[in-house]
Amino acid sequence: MSRSHPTRRGWRGPQLVGLLLVLLGAVLLLRNAGIVTVDWGVIWALLIVGVGLYVLIGALTPRSEADTSATIPRDGATMLDLDLGVGAGTFRIGGGALELVEVHSQEDDISSSVERIGTRARARIRQRTDWFPFGRTSPYSWDVRLAEDVPTAFVLSAGAGDFTIDLGALTIVDAKISAGAAQLRLRLPRPSGEVRMTVSMGAASLHVQVPPGVEARFATSGLLSVNGRNETPGFATARDRVLVTVTGGAASLTIV
Repeated sequence: MSRSHPTRRGWRGPQLVGLLLVLLGAVLLLRNAGIVTVDWGVIWALLIVGVGLYVLIGALTPRSEADTSATIPRDGATMLDLDLGVGAGTFRIGGGALELVEVHSQEDDISSSVERIGTRARARIRQRTDWFPFGRTSPYSWDVRLAEDVPTAFVLSAGAGDFTIDLGALTIVDAKISAGAAQLRLRLPRPSGEVRMTVSMGAASLHVQVPPGVEARFATSGLLSVNGRNETPGFATARDRVLVTVTGGAASLTIV
């Protein structure tokens, strides 16, 4: 289901914490046994120096990039429920997958699982992050591809970053997108029947492209500034249409 190609990237946060705890425990053990006499001021100073050296070395040492991927195979699935959860970085989401879902990252940070109920596949993909992102030399970057011919219910939970979400070629039956401090570019799908989408944002900007021939209406609420028409001319009489509900804090919505 997933393939990864690890690389040597130095120590990570949990390893650093483990090493510091071992050293601290050893010093305390020797102190309690009366073998050494060390006060707490020296112990804390050593910890600060150790963390500082690790950060400095990590910043000055070149690291090669990992090249990891995860694939959710079709295996006869005719419906897809995709739950995608990511933190921060640059993310591109669109069609073009030969399998159900194909994810590519420049880091070893993909966690994926799938549950199958008959011909319905429920895929869950998450972005892993280190406790301490010391020594990073590039932002997180993902490329997510979905099968275009499989009806898909799409859920995206995102933190901060830059998101390009192109649903134009996908068979979307439902979509829910939530993001924090993010910049989002969204291309609407070509619907079959009425497709409902919800977008909730924090301090974010959303730029929506309505493809030619797609009828859509936007319902907005919250502290949201809107630029553009909130309804296409043929929405009211269209059978195939997209209804988008957008809520936001200090957010902006641009419709083109």
